[in-house]
Amino acid sequence: MRTCATGIVLCLIIAASIGAAPVFQRRAELPGELQSLASLHELAIVIDHTIGRVMDEYTLRKRFSAALRRSGFKVVEGTAPPRVALQYIVTTEPDMPGVIGLTTILAVHQGVTLRRLEKDLTVPVASLVHATLCREKDLDATMEREIQTATDRLADYVKQASKHRSK
Repeated sequence: MRTCATGIVLCLIIAASIGAAPVFQRRAELPGELQSLASLHELAIVIDHTIGRVMDEYTLRKRFSAALRRSGFKVVEGTAPPRVALQYIVTTEPDMPGVIGLTTILAVHQGVTLRRLEKDLTVPVASLVHATLCREKDLDATMEREIQTATDRLADYVKQASKHRSK
């Protein structure tokens, strides 16, 4: 019995010493899409083709620009990278009158060097997609909310990537 108790105590001491040892965490590598957003503060904007257009491009651009600024980005003129493209897909279903499906897509385009082709390209490096349903009468407010939600999420990803990069 004494040998068994000694064995248990010894196991507990070993387990406690292992648990008390310093824990070295290997820095987890962020996905490349997220890494590409580090230190992204200035963006040009592009309004991509919108399927089921319900708002003119001028109004959409104005709202998108304001949402990006509220999220902490500086919006610059032109379409040179880095740029962020906004696209909406608006759908309806005959079996659900008055209900609209709204998909919001943000795609960040940046200049990259593709080693395999030995070529500099501008490509989408990260995308955010969100879908929701709303009543037809609430579409305008829903679009406004979705733009802000998407740009806030983009800002969070940029902060996360920037913080990770500085470690």
